[in-house]
Amino acid sequence: MKIALTGGSGFLGRELYKQLKAEGHECVLLLRETSVPPDNAPCRRVDFKEGHAFKEALEGCEVLLHAVGVTNGSNEVLEEVNKILTTLLMTSLPDSIKRVVYISSAAAHMRKGPYGMAKLRAEEEVKTCGREWVLLRPTMIYGPGDNKNLAMMVDWVTKRFFVPVLGGGKFKVQPVHVEDAAQACVAACTKEVSGSTFNVCGPEQISLKTMLEELKQRSKSSCIFISVPLKPVQIFLSFWAWLFPTTSLPVKQVKELDKHEAFEYTETSQRLNYHPRRFQDGLDWLN
Repeated sequence: MKIALTGGSGFLGRELYKQLKAEGHECVLLLRETSVPPDNAPCRRVDFKEGHAFKEALEGCEVLLHAVGVTNGSNEVLEEVNKILTTLLMTSLPDSIKRVVYISSAAAHMRKGPYGMAKLRAEEEVKTCGREWVLLRPTMIYGPGDNKNLAMMVDWVTKRFFVPVLGGGKFKVQPVHVEDAAQACVAACTKEVSGSTFNVCGPEQISLKTMLEELKQRSKSSCIFISVPLKPVQIFLSFWAWLFPTTSLPVKQVKELDKHEAFEYTETSQRLNYHPRRFQDGLDWLN
């Protein structure tokens, strides 16, 4: 099958490309001029603000796997990249595209913050595109190649003697390994699951403190954890993001740390043959 992939230069996108090729699909990468393709793969360079450029680049492809997205930035950037770009894509689909698979976010399910709402609005655009559609909502993704989420925690544990733990680390998340998340996304391209929305998450909730303890043990670190109240940090980051909209700090993640809920993935498991690994089993790449 000929599958067009956006976001192929990103963390999840690189794993998606790898698995699509392994499954024998012909993968067409749609990238900006400045993006670096995985493994020097051939790609089609596209101006992401030109609908006609998308339509030409998508000609001949049967499925669009749309993985472009940003989690942090100003409200305008979150809306532009997550929602407006999706709208442009959906209105530029050639007749050859029969299905759209959109990588949304668990934040859309929670309807929290500008990021979650932008993703939710993007989902609505996909649902009305006039093609078969599948939505996937991953939780926090980690694994080899991660330079944001878990990578920041690893950096704290291995390079600092004192490590601040927000809210005492009692808040729970449900991280998913990048290979497991990609497997679900690739399966959604071909299985009979049109018109479905799937949670793509780890098999269990795990506290931030437990995650940090596991990373400390793996890295043989002697760091000391110090509990820090969450609310003042959230307020500070909100102010920081207002001053510096392009900050690389994990503003969204920290602001939503106390808002996570448990996600059910039974339907994902049954219909996409999805069997995610436990967090502790997904850290071998750190050894």
